[in-house]
Amino acid sequence: MKDFLVHIHLFYAEIWSEIIEYITPLSDYSSELWITLQEKDIGLKTQILQNYPHAKILCVGNRGYDIAPFVEVLKRVDLSQFRYCIKLHTKRDMPYPAHLGIVDVSGNKWRNYMLSFLKKDNLARTLQAFEHDEKLGMVGHHALICKKEPEDREAWVQSQRWIQMHSPSPFPHTPKFIAGSMFICRAQLMEEYRNILADKEFEIPSREAPSTISHAAERLLGHVVTAAGCDIRDAYTPSPAKLAFWLKTAALYPLYKLLRFCYQKKRTRKGYTIIKICKIPVWRAKETELS
Repeated sequence: MKDFLVHIHLFYAEIWSEIIEYITPLSDYSSELWITLQEKDIGLKTQILQNYPHAKILCVGNRGYDIAPFVEVLKRVDLSQFRYCIKLHTKRDMPYPAHLGIVDVSGNKWRNYMLSFLKKDNLARTLQAFEHDEKLGMVGHHALICKKEPEDREAWVQSQRWIQMHSPSPFPHTPKFIAGSMFICRAQLMEEYRNILADKEFEIPSREAPSTISHAAERLLGHVVTAAGCDIRDAYTPSPAKLAFWLKTAALYPLYKLLRFCYQKKRTRKGYTIIKICKIPVWRAKETELS
């Protein structure tokens, strides 16, 4: 049995070099690496194989964000041959400002939070926690673990429906999921996930579709864990550091809200840039008018 099944969906090719740095600690363990990418990026295959000659590279269509490629990999492997499953992707930088609840995820912060469990010491603490607590099912950064739906209630409800349809009886659990869907979990927990989504047809990504099968499937990644009676938590950040993080976050968020009230600049889906002062629009122009 291998330690890890590792899946990386390489959508933003420029982030590959950063991902390499994070997965370096995995060389101390036995693992099987799967990388999915689009046809336009197939030229990266040679570069990837130079660093990871045994990697399994799969070309996929641009459907279902990073979720559909993960499901495709799950269909091709025997999960009983792995202790843990690691799911990664190339999360792009977020615009400034960007918040998940009260947490600032601007720039590369969200990606760094998601990848933090892979740092050598963090990974060691995480594996130790898995060994000592059989009810620990999934691990990710504490700032990204959602115990309630942050923005897409429809996707949250759909995920719960899927679980109820596949479960022989109701089960008490507190739903959670990791926003951004990068994590390490017990591989066996992904069996149910694969079974639920095996026949689903994922959509082409679109900014015009606020709630999709992919968004529901992102929440399902965590919901199948809690439905199995397991927990999702940050098993590597010391408690004092977590407390300091949340105290700082709680102190800065009201200031952010005040500044957003006083001044806001945003770009709409129709290509307009709008400036608001105290929520009152004072300037608007289209992209073509600015160039």
